[in-house]
Amino acid sequence: MILYVSEGGLGNQIFQYMFLKKLQANELNNEKIIAYGFEEIKEVFDGIDIITIQNPFKSIKRIHKLRKLYYNYNDIIYFIRKLLVYLGERKIISYISTKKIHVGGMKTETPEYEINSGIIKRIIFLEPGFFQGEKFFDRSHLKIKLKENLVKKAQKLLSICPKNSYKVFVHVRLKDYENYRVFGKSVILPTSYYENLINWFKNNRENPFFIFISDDPEKVEKTFRHIDQKLISRNNYAIDFAIMTLCNAGILSPSTFSWWGAFLMQKRDIVFAPRYWLGWKSKIEYPPHILESEIFTKVDVT
Repeated sequence: MILYVSEGGLGNQIFQYMFLKKLQANELNNEKIIAYGFEEIKEVFDGIDIITIQNPFKSIKRIHKLRKLYYNYNDIIYFIRKLLVYLGERKIISYISTKKIHVGGMKTETPEYEINSGIIKRIIFLEPGFFQGEKFFDRSHLKIKLKENLVKKAQKLLSICPKNSYKVFVHVRLKDYENYRVFGKSVILPTSYYENLINWFKNNRENPFFIFISDDPEKVEKTFRHIDQKLISRNNYAIDFAIMTLCNAGILSPSTFSWWGAFLMQKRDIVFAPRYWLGWKSKIEYPPHILESEIFTKVDVT
């Protein structure tokens, strides 16, 4: 059996799930996968065919007096993860690790991996990682499907867009990037990046209508108040994700959430992404391989 502990939000979870499915199909003779987490991917998609263990205290996470139970349980799981890494590195259990490289002084994964057989061969632990980029998975293993109720809610919301409009999602990630740095620099894109691409659509496509998706819709409302043909979503992440897949085009922030929203679009015309992704300020692509897909049109950020 293959063991794994997921981390990160929906976009990261999809990458991790797809890498696990690749390993299962290509290297491990369809060994059973048992994973902790993957809460968001299970909420959004049908067809998740691995065994998942969820935090039993998730339902009380938002209750201030009880939320400690949720985080204490996670702490126990992450201690177990460290123990599994320890056992894997010492070849007591089997262990899958990716080759690492340093990019701009930061350590990151490559699609190359090795499987080290342990004394207990049947327990196989995949080391923690994010596995970001199409080189980490095979499209043939992409058999998950958005839940129908989310698609219907997204369709209902988009039905208020003008008839025959060309729908462009604009993903603006702000809040949880405020203190995040890559190569010592902020990853939040300047407003000009979005403005320039919005103008491109106005000049190159008929009847563009912009659907803004953000973790800070109030700020987006103020920043882009001059744009008439727009809708600012204030839905939860699951409906926002479904909305992206139903649009004709996209303007991405350097986020795996919108990466997958674009990748799973049903009627994709064109998708713009910042060249170098999270490393746009330093002009070093990070993580490497993240934009190595034909669906992305890379744009310089100035």
